Amino acid sequence: MTAALETSGLGKSYGRGASAVSALGALDLSIPKGIVYGVLGPNGAGKSTLLRLALGLVKPSRGSVRLLGEQTIDARVLRRVGAMIEAPALYPFLTARETMHAFARYSGLNDPAREDAVLARVGLTGAADRKARTYSMGMRQRLALGAALLARPELLILDEPTNGLDPAGIQEMRTLIRELVDQEGVTIILSSHLLDEVQKVCDRVAFINRGQLVSEGKVSELVAGQGSLFIRATPLAKAMAVLGARGRVDGDGIIAAVAEEALPALIRDLVSAGIDVFEARWMTQSLERVFLSTMGGAQ
Repeated sequence: MTAALETSGLGKSYGRGASAVSALGALDLSIPKGIVYGVLGPNGAGKSTLLRLALGLVKPSRGSVRLLGEQTIDARVLRRVGAMIEAPALYPFLTARETMHAFARYSGLNDPAREDAVLARVGLTGAADRKARTYSMGMRQRLALGAALLARPELLILDEPTNGLDPAGIQEMRTLIRELVDQEGVTIILSSHLLDEVQKVCDRVAFINRGQLVSEGKVSELVAGQGSLFIRATPLAKAMAVLGARGRVDGDGIIAAVAEEALPALIRDLVSAGIDVFEARWMTQSLERVFLSTMGGAQ
C-alpha cells in the first residue's frame, strides 16, 4: 500500500556555511494510510518543519519526500490534502459562513450544503454569521479545521489542533478525529504537546528530537508491558522485605517494578508471608513517561 507520507534522508537547514542551523536531519519515515499518526517532540525538535516540508511550504535542503505516493508536491496533489499549520490564518472581516464559501471557491467547489455540513461538524452553526475577529482562539481553530475538511481530503495534516480548546472542545476534537479515520478512511498526521490526548487518539507515533527520529511505533506497543504495581499493605516493612530491590515506598504504599504477568505470584507471596494486602493496582505506563524516557536518552 502507498504510504500517506514517506521521507528519505529528508533534511532542512537555514542559513549557509558555518552559521547554518539544521532544523531537520536526514529523516527516514513512512506513515501508512488510514491511521492517526502523531509527531512528537520538544519545542524546536523539527515537528513543524516536517509538516511544512510535507506540504511543499518550504523546500528540503537534502533528501526527498513523497506525499500520497507523489514526489512532486503540486496543486494536483494538494487538492487531496487538508491542513492546519500553527495559528489559523483567517479573514477577520468575514463571517464563518463567508469564510467557508471563500475556501470552497479556492478549492473549486460550489456546494453550499457541504459548507453548512462542515460548519455543523465543527460545532459552529450557531456562530456561523459572526465575524471571525470576534471568535475565541478555540473557535478559530474549529473554523480552520472546517476549511481543511471542505474538499473531503484523503489526508489531513494538523499542527497542534487542540490549541485554545477547553476540555470539552478537546474531547470533541478527539472524537471528530477518530470518526474521520474510522468512518471515512481519512489519514491524519498531527503534532501535539498534549501527550495524554495523543495516547487516546493516535495509532502510531514518532518521537523527534533535534531534527532526528529517535523512536517510532504503535502507541499500544510503546506503552504495553511498561508499568508498575501499587500495593497498599501492612506491615509495610515486611512487604518491603518480600519485594527487596523491586519495591520502593511511595506515601502509604509501595511501588513495585514487576512484570504484569508476575502479579498473581507476588500477591500470593505477600499473603503467605502474613501480610495484609488492602490494595493492589496495576498502573499502566503513560505515553508521557515513555516520551520523557525517550527524550531523556536522546539528549
